[in-house]
Amino acid sequence: MNKTQNNTFTSKAMNSINRFKILIIPMLILIVAVYLNSGVDVVPVEEIDIVTGVGVDIGERSKDDILYKISINRDIFQEAKTFSDVIEGDGKTLISTSEDRQRKSNKKFVFGLEKVIILGEEFAKYGIRPFINTTFSDPHINDKTWLIVCKGTAVDLLKFKITGYASSSDYMEGIIGNAKFYNFFPENYKLVDSYVRIDEEGRDLSVPYVEIKDGYVEITGMALFKKDKMVTKIGLKEARIMSILKEKHSKGILSIRKSPKEYVDYVTQVKRKAKCNKTGDKYEFTINLDFTGDIMCNELYGDFLKNPSENKKFESDMKKEIEEMCYNFLKKMQNEYKIDALELGRIAAAKYGRNPETDWNEIVSNSDIKINIKVSIDRYGRGDF
Repeated sequence: MNKTQNNTFTSKAMNSINRFKILIIPMLILIVAVYLNSGVDVVPVEEIDIVTGVGVDIGERSKDDILYKISINRDIFQEAKTFSDVIEGDGKTLISTSEDRQRKSNKKFVFGLEKVIILGEEFAKYGIRPFINTTFSDPHINDKTWLIVCKGTAVDLLKFKITGYASSSDYMEGIIGNAKFYNFFPENYKLVDSYVRIDEEGRDLSVPYVEIKDGYVEITGMALFKKDKMVTKIGLKEARIMSILKEKHSKGILSIRKSPKEYVDYVTQVKRKAKCNKTGDKYEFTINLDFTGDIMCNELYGDFLKNPSENKKFESDMKKEIEEMCYNFLKKMQNEYKIDALELGRIAAAKYGRNPETDWNEIVSNSDIKINIKVSIDRYGRGDF
């Protein structure tokens, strides 16, 4: 490179740097100005209460009036230690409960780090729309927090002490988040998911149902909603089958057991595809389920590798087992619950047109639903070659 070329290159580089300064410096000044005028308070952590869990209950209820009770699980920081407690607030409206809570605390409550929101069963059956609208409007609420329904009152669950955990909110965050590994549960049980499900055509809300049992907090099923009201609770076995039939991808454990010494465990992933056809006014739905998984314990069949017929026998038996569970759930869903718990109406509306006046719960409850199942083995476990 000669001297003239070098000067030209240097000149271009300097021009680029100058243009960068012209753009970036005003932007930095603007960001600093916005921050300084935003009213953001910077205070020591010891002067605030961090909200980690929220419980929503009905305190009192009459024919013409209602009293809400919202409890919060708060982390309190004092010098080198942190502890947690629960503080309650009553009010004629959801927001007014904040007034009552703040009168009982000498610190400001800081939202945005909530780990779980618990709806008491009575409140869930009364209707959660006011709560959903309130949290949606509040920019400080963490809409990625888990949403659950509990047996009894939410405040009792928040106050429940669990060894090794600062609060029950910390523990429940873990059990809801990790249910996806072995129970076919999805991850869309967050507050943000409820915003669309209670009003979107062809969809209804379902969230984990939690209760205190034998000294522990555990998931015992699923709470099913019509619009914003809980209408029933299903057990864990039904909740697993519902997730298999509803979710695009899920994973868990299925077993065939003939006796205490004759059983097989199948750790599997399932892919679900559903389609809809319409003949006249009659809707028909087909759900295709594709299971692929590993045999983790085989005390029922022969050697799968040495005897391929045993493989086929397992796949046939497992298919029949799953098929029976699925059709049993569909029978209860259509005749007893009368809810489109599988979001089939959403598929039909996407294909044949949307109409907010359509009652997809009724349509799906009176539709033909066919299930096609495919079962295959991926691996046979360590030691089988």
